Amino acid sequence: MYGRVHQALGKYLRNNLLLYALIILFFITGIVFGALGVRTLNVKQELELVTYVDRFLFTIDPASLSSQLIAQHAITNNLKLILTIWFLGLTVIGIPIIIGLVFTRGFVLGFTVGFLVYQKMWSGVVLTLTAILPQNLLNIPTLVVAGVTAVSFSTYLVRGRFQPGAAALWGQFINYSLLMLMLCLVAGLAGIIEAYISPLAIKLVTVYFP
Repeated sequence: MYGRVHQALGKYLRNNLLLYALIILFFITGIVFGALGVRTLNVKQELELVTYVDRFLFTIDPASLSSQLIAQHAITNNLKLILTIWFLGLTVIGIPIIIGLVFTRGFVLGFTVGFLVYQKMWSGVVLTLTAILPQNLLNIPTLVVAGVTAVSFSTYLVRGRFQPGAAALWGQFINYSLLMLMLCLVAGLAGIIEAYISPLAIKLVTVYFP
């Protein structure tokens, strides 16, 4: 059993190695552009964002926030993203949109981390490690795998129309949907981490901030 799973996983990675490189490249490019985008803010915009961050860190008591509502919001957003990518994978025209979503997620992450580090220096690094990193240890791989899987299935639909020897479309669709379902479960776990672990970590470290 283990041997067959290992063989199937190896075949999957070999067949999609180029797609993984492409999706990861767009994600990293988004991060770079997001980090550079911090420098485009004017003084007023910087002040508004700094005020918002400081208010959240030092004025709002994390204990007063509903972890259940945060989890619901985070899980819903994560599932919407995966299901959107799943749907786009069913269409050929969805490929550029999938790549755009990956780039946008990278941009948002790069901008957030870049802003925190640029404005808060070492405090920003600590905030990145406690507030952003935990859930993204799951969110980023989930996004990459979902993007690759969706683009791969979409290109299969194109190839399948011209290759009569291709595997049954129904079987490929079931495999595609099952993998996306597993990614939804991981995305849900990431939402739970964002709701219950990250706020606690923020509360523990902000007491040491000046």
